[in-house]
Amino acid sequence: MISLADRERPRDRPPKPELQLNLLGTLAATSLALLAYLIALLAHLSLPSAFAIVLLAVAPACAIPATVLMAIRARAEQDEALRAVTAGLVIACVGMLLQLIAFRGLSPGGGIFATTPGGSALLNLTWHLAFPAGALAATLGRPRSTRRRMGLVVGVAILVVFATTVPGSWVVVKDDGSYSALYMGSLITVTVFTVAVVLRWIRRNGLRPTATRGWITITMVLSVYDLVLNVLGHRRYSSIWWASLGIRAATFAVLLSGLLVNTAIQLQRLERYATTELDRAEGEVNSWAEVTERLLAATSALSAAVTADDVAVLLTAAGAGAVEVDDAVIYQLERDGPHRFRLIGGLRDGGLGPTAADVPGHPYTDVLRTRTPIFLENAAQIAKAYPNGTGQPSTRPLQSLAALPLVAGETPVGALVLTGTRPREFRRLEQELLGALVRVGAQALHRALLYEEQSSLATTLQSALLPQSLPMRDDVDLVGRYLPATVGVDVGGDWYDVLELGGSRLLLVVGDVMGKGVPAATLMGQMRSAVRTLAAVDPDPGAILTGLDQLARGFALDDIVTLVIVALDVEGGAAVIANAGHLSPLVFAPGAPGELATPETQASPPIGVPVSGPRASAQLRLAPGSGLLLLTDGLVEERANDLDVALAALTQRAAGLLEDPEADLETVADALVQPRVHRDDDVTVLLARLPTAPVGVAASNVGVRCLLHVQLDQDPGGVATARRLVREAVLADGPDLPAELLDSILLVTSELVTNGLRHGEPPVLLTVDRKGHRLRLTVTDGGSKIPRPRMAGPESTGGRGLFLVSVLSTAWKIEPHGNERLGAGPGTSVWAEFAL
Repeated sequence: MISLADRERPRDRPPKPELQLNLLGTLAATSLALLAYLIALLAHLSLPSAFAIVLLAVAPACAIPATVLMAIRARAEQDEALRAVTAGLVIACVGMLLQLIAFRGLSPGGGIFATTPGGSALLNLTWHLAFPAGALAATLGRPRSTRRRMGLVVGVAILVVFATTVPGSWVVVKDDGSYSALYMGSLITVTVFTVAVVLRWIRRNGLRPTATRGWITITMVLSVYDLVLNVLGHRRYSSIWWASLGIRAATFAVLLSGLLVNTAIQLQRLERYATTELDRAEGEVNSWAEVTERLLAATSALSAAVTADDVAVLLTAAGAGAVEVDDAVIYQLERDGPHRFRLIGGLRDGGLGPTAADVPGHPYTDVLRTRTPIFLENAAQIAKAYPNGTGQPSTRPLQSLAALPLVAGETPVGALVLTGTRPREFRRLEQELLGALVRVGAQALHRALLYEEQSSLATTLQSALLPQSLPMRDDVDLVGRYLPATVGVDVGGDWYDVLELGGSRLLLVVGDVMGKGVPAATLMGQMRSAVRTLAAVDPDPGAILTGLDQLARGFALDDIVTLVIVALDVEGGAAVIANAGHLSPLVFAPGAPGELATPETQASPPIGVPVSGPRASAQLRLAPGSGLLLLTDGLVEERANDLDVALAALTQRAAGLLEDPEADLETVADALVQPRVHRDDDVTVLLARLPTAPVGVAASNVGVRCLLHVQLDQDPGGVATARRLVREAVLADGPDLPAELLDSILLVTSELVTNGLRHGEPPVLLTVDRKGHRLRLTVTDGGSKIPRPRMAGPESTGGRGLFLVSVLSTAWKIEPHGNERLGAGPGTSVWAEFAL
């Protein structure tokens, strides 16, 4: 899986490019310009008076477009400081235009407003003052728009007043062109004010301000040069006055040129910035597309996961692959204990057990308590957060860790913990991907846990309804197998049963409820109980099916039930078969290699389908050594093959296994069901085989191995001796017997032997027989007294022996009859069977 690190991850958006200006270098350049003017002064430069009009016109001609550019920039950037400076520059432009109109060289009468020389001088002072005043307002704070507009209106109004109403008697410029003392003082004041504003502006914006603010600084410095030269010149048309006028024209030409260059460079940078942003946006879109693709793939896989372990494998693989870590585990919160976790998924380094304790201060408990993910990017952060260790199943030092809670709705189900042996940064997109994964994974895990809980309930119900063991008889071999489906976790409704009808008669039943889950298992239990009840009334298979049809009308069945019933008389080999929509039994006989016979039975619909009249049955006679194979369709149904083809293949395989009349049916049953590793449906097999010799003493020992047969002495040590002998015999036969099962066998031995020695009559015999996977423990005495189970009181010291026998053994029985091992006299046998 390609991680996000292999692709261009979405980056944080960079700041917009902003051109900066080095004030020290620029101011040095302006000083050189001033030096050029000083050289011109020393050369006594003198120009025609008409040229002054050109210089006066250059200043507003450059100032007006510069003002427009600055206004556009201020509006685009929502910069209130630039707006304040722009307002001052607007006033300066108006003042320069009015001064140009009133210039005597252009209009001897003072222009259209008849501006007096005094008014023209005041206009010069006012517009020189307006520009630094706007800069000062910008440095004092964020000027409000209303105050800025009011200042603009007041400044323009003052300029109009000076241009139209100042009397000619107010002499600020004398007849010889020199300035009055009052005007000189005003010039010095404006100069000092401008210098102070320049210093405050530089302090506020630094020596490397943005280009626009840098050009404002240069403009005010040049304006200072203009004012200083005005002060030094004392009169018009002097060499210094010409220098001052030239600097004034250069001031706004420099401002306009700087703003134009700045705008061009800024546009170029913005174009590159836009390209970069497009690339960044494209990378982010691609990354999100990958996130979406991964999330959809994980969601699809998780939706198909059935068990909690399946969910854990998918979720840990998706999480570890998304952020490139070494291991990922899931701590599933145990439903039966709020303080225990089951460790599922991941590599499980160190061989830790399947559970983990709810230890305060561990990542998986912290995230479930706070419902907030934890992301630790290096060993220092991990050590600081968990100084006593993280409790993670890893033998290598952890350098990165991420823990996320698995919460379905409001129900906590566990935590996902990712660990790595290298430091790494968990980027925002990775955190969001993990967050989305755990939200989907928590729902899938919660669903799987609920499904497993329901399946466990159904499995327990079905296991309780299936026979724990088949009757252990000397006159017939019986073997049953049931395997649940492996596709999904729902249990089915397959069952098998063997009922002893008395004497040598047996009833063999195999059925299938066409459904899944608890309803199917419940209906299967109802059908099994109904068959047993009806068999007690009339064991004829056809009568049993007819009774089931009548009961089905009251059950209002939602599922169809198929079953086959065989009434088998072992002594004579007679069999009566009734079939309700089920696969017919297969008959096998010794000496018939490669084939099994299918008895002719009349077709009959399943239980739950309306039928008219009683059910039919067919009769069959089995030869000695032959038998029956009853099965459900799960053994032969295959998606890739037709049912007839699969049934023919099964028949051929079973015939080969049953060709030998001495073949162990346990081995045959295992071989029949073993190929069905991946099962879409439940598999049920029931095998019954008649002995090859007539039933009697010789036939009673067919397939049975006697592990122990001993007569016990009537002494206090008889029980201990019996336990020792049984233990040695059982372990000699099967040394790998589970310790719990051995303890149960020995405890039952103690109870049966104690009853025989205390309440029976001698001789007392102890016998241990084994047939296939079943072990029978028999205690026989020569008396005719039948032991009866009784309820012991809470303070009683005895009376619980037979109750323990019934609980610990798979089957037990009391038989009052003679025993060939006792001779011809009467006797009482109590036996208990155990499934190995």
